[in-house]
Amino acid sequence: MEMTVLLSSINRFAVLLEPGEPYLTWAKVYPDPDPELTMEKLRLEGGSIYLIPDTCDNPENWLKRNFKALFEEELNAWCSAEHLWPARRTYKSFRSFFNISFHSMLFDTLKSPIEKDEP
Repeated sequence: MEMTVLLSSINRFAVLLEPGEPYLTWAKVYPDPDPELTMEKLRLEGGSIYLIPDTCDNPENWLKRNFKALFEEELNAWCSAEHLWPARRTYKSFRSFFNISFHSMLFDTLKSPIEKDEP
C-alpha cells in the first residue's frame, strides 16, 4: 500500500526570470564575445527563481517596485563589470530582457530547515 505524502506549503510567492532575446544579445557580447552562445545554452539552468512575500495582493506591483535589484542581480551573475551592463535599466527593458512568470503554490519536499547564504 502506497502512503500519501503531505507536503508543507511555503508562505512565499515565486517569480521566475528566464532570459529573453535581449538578454541573449547582451550576453553574447559581454564580458567576452561568444557568437556561439544560444538561448538553449543560456537557459540550461532554467532561469532564476526569487521568493517574494505571499502577502502581495498583486505580485506584478511588487515586481514594479523591486525590479531594479533583480535586474542588477541577473546582470551581475553574467558579468560583474557594471560599466558593461545596459545603460537603460527601466522596467520596460527589464520585462524585455526576461520572460517572467509568477507562482503562488510552493511546497517544501524536505523536512530539513532551509539555509540561507548571507550576502
